[in-house]
Amino acid sequence: MSIEALSWGMKQDISTPTTKLILIVLCNYANADNICYPSEKHLGMIVGVSERSVRRCIKNLKELGLIKIKPRNFKSNEYELLLKDTSDLKQRTPVTNNTKVDTKDNRLFDEFWKLYPRKVAKKKAEQVFKNKKEKELIIEQLKKHIQIWKNQKTEITFIPHPSTWLYQERYKDRLLKIGLVSNTKNSLAG
Repeated sequence: MSIEALSWGMKQDISTPTTKLILIVLCNYANADNICYPSEKHLGMIVGVSERSVRRCIKNLKELGLIKIKPRNFKSNEYELLLKDTSDLKQRTPVTNNTKVDTKDNRLFDEFWKLYPRKVAKKKAEQVFKNKKEKELIIEQLKKHIQIWKNQKTEITFIPHPSTWLYQERYKDRLLKIGLVSNTKNSLAG
């Protein structure tokens, strides 16, 4: 099978669907030299048409200049695909050079998600997180928030969704030392 031939065959502008399907099947059977040998009976079985319809489609493909037919004695014909303008098939998609940034962002978000106690709406949280510039600060502040939530024994339902916490920039909130310092003495009573 030649991927190049299949890609070429799919791009051809052919008036009837059966003829195009016959071309695609021929492309599928083509070897590295773009030659194949399926019988008309076999092509008819694959496509679901009679041998007569196959012969008509092959004749159309020959007239369009897409294939060349060489008869072989007492065997199926040899079909050569006449690939034209395949230069665009060999071009690769350019590789972006920002993979290091993406990898670091992904790693930081994974760390954020692992730490955050309330696992809700991960996709939305990831979108908001990736738009933030101070990712390291977010993780650092999250660790402090987690400590406060633990000390206050905050129920999970009272912890904001991660996307909300990020979107409202709660990591920039001034943290009260409630929960971090023991409440044995009231600071105002002195």
